[in-house]
Order: sequence, then structure tokens, then C-alpha cells
Amino acid sequence: MGKDLQCSETPKISIIIPFAYCDSSRQKAAILTIECLEQQEFKDFELIVSEEVYGNRPLFPYEVDNHIVLSGDDRPFNKSWCINSAVKKAKTNNLLVLDADIKFSNDYLRKFFDNIKKHPKFFMGWNRIILEKGRDNPHGRIGTLDIHKAAGGCWYINKDFFWSLGGMNEKYFGHGAEDNDIWERINYIIKERPFLEYDVVHTYHHWHRVDSKFPLNPDRVKLLNETLANIPLEIERLKSKELGGDRPNP
Repeated sequence: MGKDLQCSETPKISIIIPFAYCDSSRQKAAILTIECLEQQEFKDFELIVSEEVYGNRPLFPYEVDNHIVLSGDDRPFNKSWCINSAVKKAKTNNLLVLDADIKFSNDYLRKFFDNIKKHPKFFMGWNRIILEKGRDNPHGRIGTLDIHKAAGGCWYINKDFFWSLGGMNEKYFGHGAEDNDIWERINYIIKERPFLEYDVVHTYHHWHRVDSKFPLNPDRVKLLNETLANIPLEIERLKSKELGGDRPNP
């Protein structure tokens, strides 16, 4: 492993990073996220990296409080499985689910923790996300919550509330729509879009190509529509599952 980022012995936040090595640009993006965490004024957190591994690809290059290694075998990446596995291991009820490509200033976690008092069940960890330009994205863009119908990038959820929703839906193999799925279940329960007023940056990395090991999920729209057709039923179905185990449980 590489540098050490083991944090508080008495954490107040459990930071969960789901990860799979796709290419060098994503590895670099993950390192930039870790560097942001190293520089935080607020230190009372544990860092859990839940990593799905394939073949001889490099592992996450930092020592962290809890590094969960899941065998991906020949299946596409299952981000939901990674998150559920990490939530089961979290020491706190305050969860920050963080993509391995997000950057923020050194006051971020302090403001994030303070915002839990206002929104104790769930909130988005930003109200504007700046998307950097690169090979597949020639112009930088700004994303806002009115067009971002997903719990994505960085978001807070209380652990008990997370499991009351059924957790993440492990039907999603490949990238896309698992964040939309849990957002629709959250929105069904709380009927609002709470957020932290903060700008974060999405570090550029190459997009998912259809011929790669980490493609966009071709079934993402169909699977999301299955949840939307009957959200209460889907919540109960997920609550009956043993999620975050040794293998995905779709």
C-alpha cells in the first residue's frame, strides 16, 4: 500500500468510498480526493474504502481505517454492493458516501458535520458541482440539484435511515442509475431535497466505454423503472435481502 490515512480513534463521521480501479486517470482522481481529506480541519472521521478488485489491477494506494476488498470475478462493477459492505462495517451512524473523484476545500468536513444537525436523515453534500474538462468532456460544466436526480458525488445519510430504505440496490452491475435508485426511495419518504450549500469539484476522468471492464449498465433504465413502478414494494423487497455480503444479492 501507499501513504497512511488512518484517522480518529473516536470518529463522528464514517466516510465511505466505493472504488474499483478502471484506469490511471481514475486512480489519479482517487488520490486527489484522499489529499483533500488529508487537509481537512475536521479530523474526527474514519475512512472506509470498499474496493471491488479484478485480476492483477493495483489496489487502492493508501492505508485507511478499513479497507474492504471484494472479489469482482468476471462481473461488471457493483457500486451498490461496495457501499452496502462498507455501511455494515461503519462505526458511526453518520455516513458520508463519497465518490473517488470529488475535491473540496479544507473546511468541507467541518461544515458537513454541522449540517447534520439541520438534516439528520439525509442531505446532498453540495448544491453546485463543477465538472472539470478533459478528453471526453471538452468543456467544463456546472451541475446543480435541479438537474441531478440522484444521490451522487457526496451525500450524507443516517445509517438507520439507510437500512430503513433497504440500502443500496444490488441489481445494478456496471455504472449508472444505482444513485438514482436510492434517491427515488429517499425522496418518496422525506419529500424534499436537503443540501449543504457548498461547491465541490468533480475531477476529470475518462468515461465508461462499452467495450471496457467497467461499462455503463445497459439495463440501468429498465432497473430504475422497476423501482419507480412501486417504490414501497421495492423498499420491502430490499429490506428482506442480505445485502453487503460475500457476493452481490440482486
